[in-house]
Amino acid sequence: MKTLLLLRHSEADNSALNFSDHERPLSEQGKQDSNLAKEWIIKAGFKVDNIFVSSASRTKSTAELIFPAYKKLLKIKPELYLCSKIELINCLQKAEDTAETIAIVGHEPSMSESLNELVGSFRPDLKDIMHGEYPTTGISVIVFNTNSWKNIFPRDGTLDAFNSPDRTEE
Repeated sequence: MKTLLLLRHSEADNSALNFSDHERPLSEQGKQDSNLAKEWIIKAGFKVDNIFVSSASRTKSTAELIFPAYKKLLKIKPELYLCSKIELINCLQKAEDTAETIAIVGHEPSMSESLNELVGSFRPDLKDIMHGEYPTTGISVIVFNTNSWKNIFPRDGTLDAFNSPDRTEE
């Protein structure tokens, strides 16, 4: 079994006009939401083996706040900045099979597109997650019945849990 935590970065500071999109920092709300996500991940008992993070400032800050105990596992992946679902899945398929749980911290629309591409089944109470924009600080937990990341294909995953600042699933 392989588990993917698919995370959209926390809310960026849209008033930071002197920053490029790539360098926009998190807002204060984004920092608070990241801490709530960290608490949910700890409470749920997730242990991550790798964390792939877009090179944008807001994704790096989100990852550092949510996974402070795992800073050594953060792998900055420039190809995840505003990537397509195909690029995200390719990144995942290149992961070492020793990793049982991988977190990817990225952007919209690649998060919602990747979710829809990877998930073939879901808990009935999570059906509404499969449609619409992926919320900031949203975390999908997708489980794959395989022993190799190379064998991750469209619709192979099961959406097992979802968390965001507006909705908590256990």
